[in-house]
Amino acid sequence: MLSILSSPRLWLLALMAIFFAAQPWHRDVGVTAFQLICLFSTCCLFFFRTLIDQVRELKVLAIGVSGIAAIAVLSWIFREYDEAPIRAVKPYIFLLSIVPIVFLIRIQRIKTSELAFVLIVAGVSLLVYGTQQFVTGYTGRWDGVENAVEFGNYAAVMACLSFLLSFGFARDRLSWLTRITLFIVGAAELYITYKSGTRSSLGIVLIAVLIGVAYFSVVRKSWVIVLTLCLVSLLSMFMLKDTPRAKFLQSEVVQAMDGGYASGSLGQRFEMWRLAVCLAGEFPVLGVGVGGFKYAQLDSWKSDCDVKITARKGYYHQAHSVYFQTLATMGYLGLIAMLGMLITLVTLGLRYFKSSGALLLFTALSFMAAGLTVDLYFKDFMVARFILLISIGVCLISRAPVGQSTTTPADSKV
Repeated sequence: MLSILSSPRLWLLALMAIFFAAQPWHRDVGVTAFQLICLFSTCCLFFFRTLIDQVRELKVLAIGVSGIAAIAVLSWIFREYDEAPIRAVKPYIFLLSIVPIVFLIRIQRIKTSELAFVLIVAGVSLLVYGTQQFVTGYTGRWDGVENAVEFGNYAAVMACLSFLLSFGFARDRLSWLTRITLFIVGAAELYITYKSGTRSSLGIVLIAVLIGVAYFSVVRKSWVIVLTLCLVSLLSMFMLKDTPRAKFLQSEVVQAMDGGYASGSLGQRFEMWRLAVCLAGEFPVLGVGVGGFKYAQLDSWKSDCDVKITARKGYYHQAHSVYFQTLATMGYLGLIAMLGMLITLVTLGLRYFKSSGALLLFTALSFMAAGLTVDLYFKDFMVARFILLISIGVCLISRAPVGQSTTTPADSKV
């Protein structure tokens, strides 16, 4: 019993399960579990001499996240507004934990089936949440304990990951019971996404379908499944066309593009993006500083940037887009570093597309799509989701890379 409790492998899986299980209920519990994972993984780096080999394999990604963290710190040091809090830098610093977390998952030889179990735990938690919403008769947008957009995007990512694993996208074979369970929780998560009313989640689902079509046509060469996916997608588009929020989207886009339309959520985002571009024109190198977007609105609202919006000045804390937020607060240097990291992940997924790389490719592209309308690194629990899911995707590619010796933890201690 004591040996089980002292197993780093089980502690890691337990903390990951707690993180995902807490998402719809209590964000602070999830963030605490994530912070323990970061501490745990960082400490493990000092006990295994294979660290250098692991970092070499991820050196491009490590350089990318280090660059983002460094630029975030510099932009805050040379910030234009003293009111910008230092805690705004923390999410970008946490991006560095991708490397030790990937290292820990690999050195502990976490199996694909065990990572699938973590996704199942996340799905069961969301399923319980959805059941509770039905029982209580809640009629509003489902949002857990966060914004409906953030919650809907999260549920969509977890649903599609569960579907992709259940259809056998991972290199390691899963049992039929695990695959059926993944499919069931994925269906529940997809319905929760629908009930959140998050239109941007459609892009995440579309990415999953396109990756599925590419995988089954190129790797599996199963045209029956390809045609089935295309048919299901076509039917889904006709169903979504009749929903009120989908029908309203077209008119909202047209009016928002004309400028000055801020009564809808998309119109407000267009105004925030216009403000972000204006701020980047004034502070192109490092932006106004991390955490300074809210305070920049006080100076450059209507007079300099011609932003027309109904909310009071300083009301918005972020630009409602990871790209425009990065551009405004960290300048073009920060945007280039951010895009470099995301492109690195996409490239890595494409390189290993036939051996579980499709899962990493989907995860990276889904966050990139969600980042169009949401800042991924605005809150601790959001950056934690990104780090853990990206780390899982990287580890699923290959736990024993070609040309690198396989060393067990017992043999690699200092």
